[in-house]
Amino acid sequence: MKIAKSFFVLVALLAMTTIALGAETVEVGAGATPGDSTPTICVKDRAVTVNGVNILNYRTGLYAFTGETIVFDVAVRDPNGAADIGQLKIQVEGNPEVLCTEISFSDFDGDPPRTCDGLGTLSHATDKTFRCTLTVEPGWYDDSEVKMTVYNSAFVATDGTHTENWFFNPAISMSVVTSDGLPIHFEDGQPGDWVHSLNKLQIKNIAEGGVNLWMWIAGTDLTDPNGASLCPDSNVLRLHEDAGGDGLDTDGLVEANSDDTGMAFRGWTGTIMGPWTWMSNYDDNAACNNVLPNTATGTCYGGKPVPKNTELNQGALGNLLTNQGTLEIEFKLHYPVPCIGTFSDGTIYIIAKAV
Repeated sequence: MKIAKSFFVLVALLAMTTIALGAETVEVGAGATPGDSTPTICVKDRAVTVNGVNILNYRTGLYAFTGETIVFDVAVRDPNGAADIGQLKIQVEGNPEVLCTEISFSDFDGDPPRTCDGLGTLSHATDKTFRCTLTVEPGWYDDSEVKMTVYNSAFVATDGTHTENWFFNPAISMSVVTSDGLPIHFEDGQPGDWVHSLNKLQIKNIAEGGVNLWMWIAGTDLTDPNGASLCPDSNVLRLHEDAGGDGLDTDGLVEANSDDTGMAFRGWTGTIMGPWTWMSNYDDNAACNNVLPNTATGTCYGGKPVPKNTELNQGALGNLLTNQGTLEIEFKLHYPVPCIGTFSDGTIYIIAKAV
């Protein structure tokens, strides 16, 4: 009996010792998934390059013509990391048109700390910077929405909140009438007299898309269809002759005591009224590119700016006709001596170029 009882106690002690010295491992599953954050598109800057007569790169309306460019500098932030930023595209009316080019932070913003409105300081960990160059195509027309769309690494698209509406390739048109519906005609006068026009030109800018226009005027010499005329030495009444040979009219303005002969004009629109200026001859072979309005070289097909600017602070605004704006022009003639005939054949040209 004693042996059996001792054996029982020994077994119990061994069992207790095994539990105390052993280890038990229990596996419990764990995991977490960060949300797929929506990227943010920030437009830092936008520049427009214009073509044609406009060498000032000056434009006030949201319109653009074939070959002109709109360039955006854009930052994209994705809290999931810069590696999750895939492509950035410009869409025109919902159609992807431009794949933007990634640029360095220094090209995006040369002065550190490099920022974009609302994003704060840019970080290579979460941000990429792009330059998007949209070139207007010939087939684009009418009012169109331009926006930017970013695609993440899974090609999920997110549109930017910044959008612009541009009128592409608007039609340029004017309404040109006289105040009485008749050709320009003048009061009666004698050789050596100044005679004023009895009517005036009225020009209205009715171009599409809010287009503003720069305006010029030119004409042809007046001729007598009957041929039996002399003014002063041929059958042609010239638009302008410096009869005195004194060169006082080199700026094209009519001098107070001028003995020059020919036709002069004066135009006005809004607060701007030009001075009396000698007409010039139209020449469709003359240059009308890269000219600066309201300067000595600012002619277009031989035409002069109207209204002509004599104030430096008016700059390019002197001969600007705003969209839906009206320009009026009056005329006067100074007959030479001698002068005889009926000079009824002549043409006045109104020339317009988009700003």
